[in-house]
Amino acid sequence: QLAASVRELLDEQGRDLQDTDAYRGALRSLETVLEEGFAQIKQKNVELWKVHSDEATRCALRENEAAHKNCRYVCLFTWVPMVHKAKSRKHLLNCLSRSGTGTRMSQSMQNQVFEDWYNKDLAHDAAT
Repeated sequence: QLAASVRELLDEQGRDLQDTDAYRGALRSLETVLEEGFAQIKQKNVELWKVHSDEATRCALRENEAAHKNCRYVCLFTWVPMVHKAKSRKHLLNCLSRSGTGTRMSQSMQNQVFEDWYNKDLAHDAAT
């Protein structure tokens, strides 16, 4: 909504300049700044939800540790990164479903929180 208002204002104020290179350059710069700002806000929102999901991430870590301890000689959870990630996702989503924070979060946001948590805190576990 803010982006649309700024574009509208630029169109009104620059009506006589719309066919110039300077106007098109200013519009491209505006679009770039708005896109970068939107991407930053989305990432900060995911990080904020991740912070609020601390109880669920600790729960999922405990479930991952239990899965690791239950492994025998051949353990896909510890040897195959894709299996590690899938089980970790299942653990976090289960923990989120039991937490107050998770019930207020959309499925899409839960998946984004998982990706942020996994990439920052767990991905190295799958390789070791």
